[in-house]
Amino acid sequence: MDNFKDNPEAAAKFLVTVNKGNYLAHTIREIGRVIYGELERNYHIITRVSPTLQDDSKTVFHNRGCIIYLSFDSEELDDRSIRLILAHELGHLVYNVDRLNEFNFVGPSKAPREEELFAWRFAYHLVKMKGDELQRDIERKRFIYTEDDLKSSLFSTVHKNMPEVYDEIKKIFK
Repeated sequence: MDNFKDNPEAAAKFLVTVNKGNYLAHTIREIGRVIYGELERNYHIITRVSPTLQDDSKTVFHNRGCIIYLSFDSEELDDRSIRLILAHELGHLVYNVDRLNEFNFVGPSKAPREEELFAWRFAYHLVKMKGDELQRDIERKRFIYTEDDLKSSLFSTVHKNMPEVYDEIKKIFK
C-alpha cells in the first residue's frame, strides 16, 4: 500500500473497490485485511470517542494496532464532517502503513504537512467514493453528498481543525 503515498485518490479508490461494503466500518476492516496481507499479522484498528479531546481527533499508533480517537464534540457534527474526520484519521494509517512493522513506531505527535495533506485528500476521495457507491442504495441516502456539499464540509472541517493547511486544501479542490 505504500505505493499509494503519492496518490490519495487511488488509495481511496482501491479501498472502496476491494469490498463493496457501504460503511466506513467496512473500509476499516479492509484496511486491516490489506495490512494483514502485507505484514502477515493482525493489526487492530479501534475507534473511540475521547472524553478529553475537544475540537480535535488523533490516531495513536503502536506495534499491534492503532486507536483512532474522535473528539467528544464530534457527535454534534453533521454526518459528512464526522465521516471526513474519521476518513482523515484512516488516511494517516494508510500513509504510515510502511512503518507499521517498526517495533517502536508510535507515530509523530504532530504529523508533517505532507501527511496532513495526504490524509485530507484521502478523506475526501474515500467519502466521495463511498457516497458514489451508495447512490443506488435507497436505505442509505443520507450518506450521499453532492460534490459541492462534500467540498463545503471538507473546507469548514479543515479550517476548524487544521487552519495551517486550509489554503492548500482549498486550492487542491477548487
